[in-house]
Amino acid sequence: MQKIISKKDVLDFCNVSGDFNKIHIDEEYSKKTLFKECIVHGTFISGLIGKKIAEDFNSPILKFLNLQFINPVYVESEIEIVFNNINYLDNNILFDIIVYTKKYNITKIAIEGQSKISIKKIS
Repeated sequence: MQKIISKKDVLDFCNVSGDFNKIHIDEEYSKKTLFKECIVHGTFISGLIGKKIAEDFNSPILKFLNLQFINPVYVESEIEIVFNNINYLDNNILFDIIVYTKKYNITKIAIEGQSKISIKKIS
């Protein structure tokens, strides 16, 4: 999954979540932080990971999600979510997650993690 996360996306997420932290929406405030720009909510990215899980696997039930936030995802940047090392164990699937972020033609790893899902076998 690849997506550019726009200011509108972030504002829509603010309205749905109620999280209006200035680091996400106030450019002047963000310039004074270690990030120097507005960043996307980590929970927004987590939701996009959930969306990709739902798209890639048949009726998944999330059992475990562990994410490490390594680099920020800036507003108006592109992300790519990748699943690696997919292991099928009966009704469970274990896999690694990498979220890449790209802005100003620089690509970095934003998030690394692991997940375990359960899927219903169709008879």
